[in-house]
This record gives sequence, C-alpha cells and structure tokens, in this order.
Amino acid sequence: GHEDVRQLALLSRVRLAIGDPERQKFTDIQSNLDAIERYGVEMGMPRLIADTAFARAEHLLQLGETRHAAKLARKCLEIATANNLRLRQMTALALLAKIYQHRGMLVAAEPLLARAAELADLCDYSNARETTLRRGAPA
Repeated sequence: GHEDVRQLALLSRVRLAIGDPERQKFTDIQSNLDAIERYGVEMGMPRLIADTAFARAEHLLQLGETRHAAKLARKCLEIATANNLRLRQMTALALLAKIYQHRGMLVAAEPLLARAAELADLCDYSNARETTLRRGAPA
C-alpha cells in the first residue's frame, strides 16, 4: 500500500544522502535504515530488506569499513538469491567485488564481477550490466 511506497521513497532519499556528503549532514542514515529494515521484516518484504542491507554496505564502504560492508553485501546477496531477485543479485555481486577491490583482493573480485555480468546477460539486462560493471570498477 501507501506505506510500502513511502518506505521505498525514504530508502531512495537515504541512498541519495549516502552518495552526497552535504546531504549526510542532515540525514540520520543509520536510524532511517533501521526503521526501513524493521518495516521490511514486519511486512515480509525481502526486496526492501535486501536493499537496506545494500545501502548499509555502500555507506560503510564509503566510510572505509570493508569487513562489515562485505558481510552486509553478502546478506543482500543471500536474500536476493533466496527470493530470485536477479537485479539485486547483480548489484550485490558488484558491490562485494568493489569491497574486495578496496581490500586489495583483486583476484577474489574478478569472478564476482564476471558472475554479475553473466547474470545481466542471461536476464538481458543490458542497462543493468553497464551499471553493475561500473559499480564494480575501482573507485
């Protein structure tokens, strides 16, 4: 219903703040993500839970915390895989690869990016493939 849409919109706002240091000053990222995740769990919305884990992982990576970011990216991937959320599988694989690249684990990152690209090709998600590969590129 309407609350589902509101939660998705709030998540979008939080993800914009994660990517913009100016917005981060005015957004309580962690408490918003806690509330969104809680809603997703209560309402049985695996996509929202996966997206919340993804956003947390992105935020932690931006802060330089790679160990917990990797754990959250894997959580996103697990939820996406269990619920056949192909687009989220691709983006989670690319994010995990990026985290591994930041940790200097280039050999571990390569097959993750290759699998993300393979999933995009299998699903004929050409735009997702481009975005996924860009996300996996070293920053």
